[in-house]
Amino acid sequence: MKYKIYKFNFKSAHFGNGILASSEPTFTADRLYSALFLEAMKLHREKEFLELTKENKFRMSDSFPYMGEPYLPLPLEIPLGILEQSNLKKKYQDQELLKQVEYLPISLWKKFWSGDLTVDELINYQSDLFTTETFVKKGKDPFNIGVNYYGKTTLYIIATESELLDTLLISLQYSGLGGKRSSGHGAFKLEKMDLPAFFKNKLKFSGRKSLLLTTSLPRDEELDEALVDSKYSLVRRSGYVYSESAKKMLRKKILYKLKAGSVFSYTYQGGIYDIRPQYFEHPVWSYSKALFYQI
Repeated sequence: MKYKIYKFNFKSAHFGNGILASSEPTFTADRLYSALFLEAMKLHREKEFLELTKENKFRMSDSFPYMGEPYLPLPLEIPLGILEQSNLKKKYQDQELLKQVEYLPISLWKKFWSGDLTVDELINYQSDLFTTETFVKKGKDPFNIGVNYYGKTTLYIIATESELLDTLLISLQYSGLGGKRSSGHGAFKLEKMDLPAFFKNKLKFSGRKSLLLTTSLPRDEELDEALVDSKYSLVRRSGYVYSESAKKMLRKKILYKLKAGSVFSYTYQGGIYDIRPQYFEHPVWSYSKALFYQI
């Protein structure tokens, strides 16, 4: 299994979170998977893509910032030294401030786990990653749209290298990713690079404590063990799909997934789940396979 870093050089993008006037700065693996599946359908390679991604050896992470170096999601398990223990008021304030922190540069990884960083420092290290602005879409019924602007920041994923994945990502850079693509958002330039040395031997499935890099869901038989001695957060994944036979939008099955940044003592594989509405004509796949970074 050979992993590569795929960098997405956006100028602007809209990654919806259920509110049109706001936008998530990064995208999850399941969002990317859906877009890649559409590209595969255009090339009549959707069956090949599904078979590839269902293989145990194929893995793909969520996207994270890259500015001079890779960033990782801030672990939900916070070392004791980060939060002031002797002053309860300061500890509460720091806990609230930590909600603003989502990412950690890899160069600070060891310093973070030794507890030698303050919350203010963590906020400072991600303050210039990207800007989210809201603007008014004019017309008969004007509305607000949230858009991310990236400047010197790119987004990256880690994924198993394959010819088909490369082909689909090259195609996707022209179609764009996310919402409001007709307004010029979501196009990107793709760049592929080798994993930095510090990633090697870290992307493993083992009994060691590990950071989740993919918003994902364990299989039923994995769930109980995965949650033992873990620190995790759940995210709700839902949406709609158009039915040709019913001529309307139907709600997909709702999944609750474990968020990237969760920390586990026992890793799991996850899967690709069919979330089609009842009586829908064909499967609707949700990518939920896990990738971990050993702590």
